[in-house]
Amino acid sequence: MGIRDLRDLTMDDLMACKMTAQEAGPTAMRLKEVLEGADALPLPQLWRLVSKHVLHPDLPFPLHVKLYKAAYAGWDGEAQGPPPSWVPDPDAMRDTNIARFMQEWKGSELWRRLRTGDPTQDWPLLQQISFEDPESFWPAVLQRLRIRFHSVPSRVLARHADPDQVSWFPGARLNVAECALAGRDPDRPAVVWAEEGTPTELHTLSLGALAQRAQHVADALRAAGFQPGTPIAVDMVLTVDALVIYLGCVLAGCVVVSIADSFSAEEIASRLRISAARAVFTQDAVLRAGRRLPLYERVAAAGAPRAVVLPARAGDAVRGRLRPGDETWAAFLARAPAPGAAAPLRGVPSPPDAPTNILFSSGTTGDP
Repeated sequence: MGIRDLRDLTMDDLMACKMTAQEAGPTAMRLKEVLEGADALPLPQLWRLVSKHVLHPDLPFPLHVKLYKAAYAGWDGEAQGPPPSWVPDPDAMRDTNIARFMQEWKGSELWRRLRTGDPTQDWPLLQQISFEDPESFWPAVLQRLRIRFHSVPSRVLARHADPDQVSWFPGARLNVAECALAGRDPDRPAVVWAEEGTPTELHTLSLGALAQRAQHVADALRAAGFQPGTPIAVDMVLTVDALVIYLGCVLAGCVVVSIADSFSAEEIASRLRISAARAVFTQDAVLRAGRRLPLYERVAAAGAPRAVVLPARAGDAVRGRLRPGDETWAAFLARAPAPGAAAPLRGVPSPPDAPTNILFSSGTTGDP
């Protein structure tokens, strides 16, 4: 099985994969060399060896398929699922977050008794423990992710006969944006981006600066009268300002309503209505391929609630006249003082099941 089927391949088999004799000969020799000493390898590692050291993109795809099927001859698909077409290098696997977690986690008695120390072998056991013994598994994961609770949960999982009544982390209160931004090196780069039209000119924002700017948005939202739980739409290009706004909304306990900048006024209106958004962050225009495409105009035509309007290019002034009640990005930020570098994050804590984002897919509601 597997290695025997690979060794049994003939020149005719290889040439049937749209190879010439000049291509098939060296490939057959290379395959023979690679299979030396590979008899004891598990089938996924055998395929990894062949795919890495025999195959390359210039060889015909039918050859890739034939060697894949030969390497996995005897694989029990019903019991093991589809055979993996990509298998990471063992050294790369040991360098992953999950492998490091398995190496460091003291775990339950079952974990200590059955683990082998090989992450490829221990992964199924870890997955089993994660759902059979969540009380031992998840606290270690949360600690590694640096999740900070304002109120610590009474337990990990409160089970119930009715699946709708199951409760994760009952009694807990946290702010997930605060968890993402706090407790890490503030000088570490958090965002690297280029402005439209200057793709080779890179800009960097540190984690500390990102946290400061997000807190400023959260403070300005509170100053503008928005309460935790309020849906706030964001209809923008994915810029660093959009990220700051997203995190600021979550810090303030609000619910982000994601709307694509490509939508028509009718599509924007539908999403605003379904989500009951109370405000919207948007841009005066979208810069794309040298063109200036109006966006605020579409948002206004959608009958949007009060809007905060950013310039298409950071540092520019907002172009055009705004509706009564709408305001520029600069005016919005002026509602609250910018926090200092040493100021702590002040995220609004919420239960773990509180929404942070309202998303739309093609089949969510049928409307739109």
